[in-house]
Parts: sequence; C-alpha cells; structure tokens
Amino acid sequence: MTEAGGGKRSSGRGGSVLWRAVPVIAVIAMLAPVTLNALGERSRAADTAAAVAAHLARARATSDAGSFEAAMAALEAAHALAPADPAVQRAAMRVAVTRAAQRPSLVDDAELDRLDYALTALAEDGGPAVPASTRLVATGLLAERRGDAVQALARYEEAVKTAPADAYAHLAVARLQRRAGRRVEALAAFEAAVEAGPNNLAARNNLGVLYAELGRVDDAVAAFQAAIAVEDNVASRTNLATTLAGAERLEEAVEHMQRAIALAPGSAEAYLRLGQLLTLTGRHADAEAALTRSLELKNDPATGVALGRLYQLEGLHDRAVAVLSAVLEAKRDAFDAAYLLGVSLRAQGRDADAATAFRIYLSAAERIPSEGGRVADVRELLAAAAAPAPADPRASDATP
Repeated sequence: MTEAGGGKRSSGRGGSVLWRAVPVIAVIAMLAPVTLNALGERSRAADTAAAVAAHLARARATSDAGSFEAAMAALEAAHALAPADPAVQRAAMRVAVTRAAQRPSLVDDAELDRLDYALTALAEDGGPAVPASTRLVATGLLAERRGDAVQALARYEEAVKTAPADAYAHLAVARLQRRAGRRVEALAAFEAAVEAGPNNLAARNNLGVLYAELGRVDDAVAAFQAAIAVEDNVASRTNLATTLAGAERLEEAVEHMQRAIALAPGSAEAYLRLGQLLTLTGRHADAEAALTRSLELKNDPATGVALGRLYQLEGLHDRAVAVLSAVLEAKRDAFDAAYLLGVSLRAQGRDADAATAFRIYLSAAERIPSEGGRVADVRELLAAAAAPAPADPRASDATP
C-alpha cells in the first residue's frame, strides 16, 4: 500500500517500518565523488610509484655503466616525486659510494662528510648494498683525503684481496703509490688494473701516462692506442699526442689532436694543445687560428701566453704586447706572461716598461724552483740596466 508523501509501508517482524524512497540517481550522486576521488588517488599513487621505480632503475643502470651525471639526474627526478621514499635515499647513497670508488677526482672535500654518512648508513641498512670492494675503496678515499695515507692504502689493498677482478681497487692502489713516488709499485698496480678490466679506459690511460713518465715511449703509445681501440676518447688522443710530441713525432701528434677536436669541438684545452703543436711544426697561421679559437671558447691565461709566444716568434711584438698585457691584467701572477711581455717590450725599445714587466715576473717567479735560471738572468739584466754608464775614456776635461 502506498502512503501519501511517497512512502512505502513494509511489514515485518517487530511491526511495520516506513522506508523513505530515495532516488537511485541521488544515491549515486552522493557516493560517486568519494569513490572517484579514492580511485584517482590510488591511480596517481600507482603512477608515481611506477615513475619512481623507472627512475631508480635508470639510476642503477647508468651508475653501473659509470655515467654518474646521468645517474644523479635520474635520482633527482625520483626525489622530486618521492622525497621521503627510503628507497630513493638508499639509491642516492649507493650512487655516491660507487662514484667515490670509481671516479675519485669528482669528489671534492665538501662531499666527504656526506660520503662518510652514506657508508655508515648503507652498512646498517638491510637493503641491497654496494659490493664490499667498492665500499672499501670509498672508505680508503675518505682516509686518503683526510690525510691518512697508511689507512687508505690498507683499505685499498684489502679491496684488492676481496675482489681481485675489481679494476677500480687496483687503480686506487696505483694512484696512491704513484702519488707517494713509488713508481715500481704503481706500475704493477696499473698493469693489474688493466688485466682486471681490459676495457677500463682509466686503467689504460693511467698506465700509458706512467709509461711515458718512465721514458717507455713505445709502451705508452701502445697503451693509449689500446684505450682508443676500446673507445675513441679525447683523453687518450691528447695523451698520445703529448707522448708523440715528446718523441719529436710532431706530425703524428698533430693528427691525434685534430681527432681529439673532432670528438670534442667545444674543448678549449684541445685547441690549445693543437695550437702549441702547430707552433712547434712551424705552421704559424694554423697555430694562430687554433689558439684564437681556444681563447674564444675560454679566456685562459695559458692560451694567451701561447699566442703571445707565437707572435714573438713571428716578430709581431705589438700583437704580443697586446695579448700578454691582457693576460697580466686578468692574472697578475702569470709569470710566463710577465717574462714574455718584458722580452717584447725590450724588442720595441721600451726599456722602462720592460723593466716593470720583469719586476712583476720576479715577484711571481722567484720562489719557483724551475724558474731559477730565468730569475737569475732577469736579475742580471735589471742590475745592468740600473748601473751607471761607464765614463768614455776618450772624453777630456781639458778646456780647449
């Protein structure tokens, strides 16, 4: 029976109950916002979790490949999505430790405390950790940077024993031994690094550099060529060019620097090296072009000095004075520039200005052992210039 007002009477145990009819659409309208919001939140959370997982996977892959810049970029993206996620924080610490072990030159002193914390936190964490040898090398780096070379070497050697196939452990030993002047031990460690990691460019490049320092030119050339065979790169090309130039194989050196520039056309350093080599070969116009390009890329004092020296060789002292003066304005203690400027000013007959340049040179260079010869020459020159001229023996005081 239908009651007035839209109600429907229903009887049951306990008496009749009146249910007020509510339209179905109204019920859906009331429930839908809550349900859809919850679903939307769950969907967004799932999307965020998937994106974070993708960034973390990319960070691990790029870190394993030694591309730490890309790994850090991936971690920054993950952190932006989930700044409080412990997995993101652990991943960042793993990358920091691996980076320290494999690329110690990238770690500055400001990072040491963070590296220390990462090592401690990962040791206490139950999640996936870095390999033991990586942890030991990073721990050794901390000791090395804090001045404890004995402790550092102990950690590096422990890493080698723990993982003889870890090229970076051998490299850490080699680097420290070389820095201590123990070249025999360093050479053995570099050779072990190459054996452990035949495709490790750092191992092959550093081995080549040490061979060159020891005068083993052919071995150095072979080491750099082997590195290039693994992957053509600017460092190996530059090292090879430098070694060949030292052996007076200048044209070969020029070719390798040209290849280096092809690999890194924006490298001011590569253009500087090329300009210096071209100067030695007598190809002055090409050298000027290379050095000018280097200055365009980076206004570096060393490049200005090289260009000033080139102008001196060509007898263009006005240009040399302009370039070298600019270097000194930017860097007052650039002693090479001061010395060469003095030479060009004297060639122009500007002796007083030359003396000023030479005094600047002395103030910057007199405590540098390798400058001892030039310092002595400049002091002698200035002393001679300051001495009174001897009397002319032909002169007479007699009054005509």
